[in-house]
Amino acid sequence: MLAVLTAVAVLALSCGGSETGSPIAPTSSNDPTQTTTVAHELGICGVTTFESSQRPTLLPIVIPEGDPMHGVGFHHCMKVFGTSMWAVEKFSEPLLRHVASIAAEYLDNNGDGVVDDPAVNAALVDNYAAMYLVDAFDKFDKFDFSDQSPIHRMRTTIAQHSGETDPQGSLCGNTCSQATDVTREEALHLIQQAGYGVAHPALSPKAPSLLTDAMTIAQRNGDYNRFDDAAGQEYFYWGLTTLLGAHGHPSQCVATSTEWTLCTPEKLQARNPTFYALLTNPSYRLPTRLPDGHY
Repeated sequence: MLAVLTAVAVLALSCGGSETGSPIAPTSSNDPTQTTTVAHELGICGVTTFESSQRPTLLPIVIPEGDPMHGVGFHHCMKVFGTSMWAVEKFSEPLLRHVASIAAEYLDNNGDGVVDDPAVNAALVDNYAAMYLVDAFDKFDKFDFSDQSPIHRMRTTIAQHSGETDPQGSLCGNTCSQATDVTREEALHLIQQAGYGVAHPALSPKAPSLLTDAMTIAQRNGDYNRFDDAAGQEYFYWGLTTLLGAHGHPSQCVATSTEWTLCTPEKLQARNPTFYALLTNPSYRLPTRLPDGHY
């Protein structure tokens, strides 16, 4: 799976509905007296404050010629509240829609068409929260990372490739005799890094925060065995998805035990009550239902 990327980190690696179709953004007229106004510096796929409040349509938008991000490497995108999903052409529309649906379910967990936490959503907009969805084989080989490339306008991003994206798959993959799908993990990483951790400092993956305090307890108890720079981010993922029932399969518990041993809500509450209380604090409006890809 691909790690968290910022525009700089990428260089180092050298919205509900079931509608189909790919609307193409209007291009400028040949009339030299007319001008085209770009509402966002990332062009048609950038999320404006107004757009972030609208219910996602889950319709792909093809990046047109003349758009600031045309020719960088992406072909189409979808917008989901304060986030955007940018995909290469080989990352198919069904896969793109799946990723967008998962993100939408995290942000609108009760499915009423309104984002659950406006403060988190505003932070996502401010941080240009975006997912890079690339081909499993090409990855970033065909991207323009030159100094002049507008890709440097991107801010907080997460990358995911088609080989680890499967609407019929699960987080436990082969350990549960299913295909692997990392979407629930990667979408949550993005939303925490650019949203939850910004709007609610207690949930920040960077110390000091209540989250990292709870993580220290789990590390000392031997319940969480990760100590790198991504430890806080992964800890939040493990805790929330465990609370939502993602890791209770017996084979999944065994498979994850080298890093995370609290694979059920009951174990989490008993062994790490500080973390459990943080994740269930209604002030943070965290999801209470695991996304299933059907927004």
